[in-house]
Amino acid sequence: MGILELHVWGPAFDLPSIDAECLAAIAYLHTALPSSQWRLVASNDPAVHSSHRLPALKANGAWVTGYASIASHLRSLAPSSPSWDLDLDSRLTPRERADALALTAHVESRLAPLLDAYLFADHDNWSAALRPALSHVLGFPLSWTVPVLLRKQALARSAPLGVNLGGDDDDNEDEDAKAGQGALDRAIKSLPTTRQKSAMEEMKAKTARGMRLHSVTVDILSPLEAQRRSGETTPGSKTRFFDGEIPTSLDCLVFGHLVLAQAVNDAPQPWLRNILAKRFPHLHSMTLDLREACLTSPGALPWTPAPASSLRTAARFFDNVLQFTPNLGALYLSEWRRRAETKAQGVADRRTLALAGSVLAAGSALAYGAWVYRGLPPWGARVQQWDAEKRGLGRLGELGAMLDFSFGLADEPRASPRADALMSVD
Repeated sequence: MGILELHVWGPAFDLPSIDAECLAAIAYLHTALPSSQWRLVASNDPAVHSSHRLPALKANGAWVTGYASIASHLRSLAPSSPSWDLDLDSRLTPRERADALALTAHVESRLAPLLDAYLFADHDNWSAALRPALSHVLGFPLSWTVPVLLRKQALARSAPLGVNLGGDDDDNEDEDAKAGQGALDRAIKSLPTTRQKSAMEEMKAKTARGMRLHSVTVDILSPLEAQRRSGETTPGSKTRFFDGEIPTSLDCLVFGHLVLAQAVNDAPQPWLRNILAKRFPHLHSMTLDLREACLTSPGALPWTPAPASSLRTAARFFDNVLQFTPNLGALYLSEWRRRAETKAQGVADRRTLALAGSVLAAGSALAYGAWVYRGLPPWGARVQQWDAEKRGLGRLGELGAMLDFSFGLADEPRASPRADALMSVD
């Protein structure tokens, strides 16, 4: 087995990555392999593979993306690597493997969207904590485009939870009732009104939203706490989901999500962190213990600098701008998905040529618009200006003009040539 290479989103909040699945993959590899057998690359580029997803593992020339696929691939490499135990679930019984599989699906379908709601959908946490961190990780100019795309994807993933964190007026309405409303009713309710909500109405909306968040969070974390405490003799003594001290793939996956919620200390609305610490203290302690076991105890992480390329950065920026372009962005994404699914290469097919022509035309139009804009005068400046010819003492400056006016020597007003032409026509 050659040297493994793991590509992830970059570090933030004193963690090796700003992404939950990337943290889980780092924890798995750092537990299963010594630092000399793998490399960690903060590429911040999902396009390293056609799946357009991080984390991405390069093993023996093949790419594997996503935590679940990476863990499965490492388990398949275990027989060919007897020196290290690449299968962290090797000690589990068939029943425990089934429980781990079920809870893994629960984390992917419920806990991951909850973390998206906490970091992305909550506007206060997004603007004060996550957006600045992403901008620092990405740098200019990708900090203008990539965070917006990531938030758009996260909002779509967290929407099935049914929690509204945007502060709308109808926050206290039932989601089913809102879904049953017609488009006209929803449009009318979204119109701005001059009436300001009273303090009681504001408190009612915030209380209802807080109760809904608490209920959803407790419902999601309860199965994990139930598995953690199963079989323990003393409350809080069990720090893994299954017996044993070595973390399993489920431990690493849950750790990646919960440690990120713990680490964002400057979140203005720390509802997930508070519920985890107060309502599930043993799960909170287990996450801290896993951080020590998976990230600190094995030693320093094998960081490797990502290859810098200005051309690649410019291409990513242009790709993001295309995705934001109305109409053209939808066609571009559709064509990109089709080529990824069919593994098409080159630009020989008509659809790709048509899209490339549209992109070229749009780029030319933008370039021409920028050229015309640069040639325009500054906003508010005079486009044309006429200066009257100075005669007599007026040629000597302001003092001469004053003397002309005082002595009655100022020129009499003269009609324009166009006025003479109009008089002759009459």
